Amino acid sequence: MFGKRQVATLVAEFLGTGILTLLILSVKYSSLGSAAFFIAATAGLTLTFLTYLFLNVSGGHFNPAVTIGLWSIKKVPGTTALLYVVVQILGAFGAYKLFAYFVNQPLPASSKQWATQVILAEVIGTVILTLGIGAAIYQKFSLGAQSAVTGLALMIGVISVSAAVIGLQNPTAVAGVLNPAVALGLKAWTFDFSKSAPFFMYAVGPVIGGVIGFNGYKYLFAEESSSSSAASVVAPAKTKKAPAKKTAKKSNKKK
Repeated sequence: MFGKRQVATLVAEFLGTGILTLLILSVKYSSLGSAAFFIAATAGLTLTFLTYLFLNVSGGHFNPAVTIGLWSIKKVPGTTALLYVVVQILGAFGAYKLFAYFVNQPLPASSKQWATQVILAEVIGTVILTLGIGAAIYQKFSLGAQSAVTGLALMIGVISVSAAVIGLQNPTAVAGVLNPAVALGLKAWTFDFSKSAPFFMYAVGPVIGGVIGFNGYKYLFAEESSSSSAASVVAPAKTKKAPAKKTAKKSNKKK
């Protein structure tokens, strides 16, 4: 049975992923258009805010690729990772439904054709993102520093690989999403698995990048194993209460 702490972690991941997806959708379909810089800046700033808001609640993942990558380096228990991925996908899907209601029309699906450039871009971009997060975890950055580095890593990762769609001559194709849940919200992939190419490009690609990025930082750059770990839904960390101070009783001496 879930307690308040466990529910809070799941709600944080649901809200965080939903807010991130909604902001990216709003910028992508606004007058700013789909310019990579504006989308990347929006994603980076939003992730910085959300990480600062929820890092000490759920670990601030908001991304199945991040969650699975952290699970691969034993920073997140398997049950926790599964629950996080489920609520992240639900949050992104809910954001898509809300945005479609706002604009009063369904969004077009992305290309269903396989593109090696896209999956390679998703892998490389997510490696950049998770290297940044890995540095923050293993170097035990402060809350503010970890939030800033996480947002900046996402922004750099998106911009660095966004050119992958230039040669595809497909206006609906996207690259540099780096988040399977957000990609679902953008309709880059759907639950129609009869056409599996989008799923592998936008869902599997970032997961591969996340596993490579976190393990790469752990085994190449981390000096020693860190005791830092994301919050667990199943067994949240218990905070120790400070021992109560004993007050000395003063007795009034009679003269």
